[in-house]
Amino acid sequence: MRTETARYWRHGAVPGVDLRCATYVTHRYARHAHETYTVGVIESGVEEFDYAGALLRAGPGHVALLNPEVVHTGQAGTAEGWSYRMLYPAVSLVAGIASELGAPRGTPAFAETVVDDAR
Repeated sequence: MRTETARYWRHGAVPGVDLRCATYVTHRYARHAHETYTVGVIESGVEEFDYAGALLRAGPGHVALLNPEVVHTGQAGTAEGWSYRMLYPAVSLVAGIASELGAPRGTPAFAETVVDDAR
């Protein structure tokens, strides 16, 4: 059986960015939300999560894109669990970058939650 591990830290060079890398087998996240955006890459296994009322699954190479303040869960989608790396950028950081790129004012939002794109 795989060992569960998790590491959470703040990015030393970019204020407003937190990071996590983890492997979970039996761990389950209860319903919760983040003040930040959540950008995650599934490295192995399958994560399954309820997000805005839909049950979604993300496997190896999939990118999970969660908007701030949206309630969600998280658990293994298979008996082997899942491993992932997450990036939690602050809303102000993402909004500032979007503004620099010419996006309209307001809080940017991801249109898709699970993306399967080899690039």
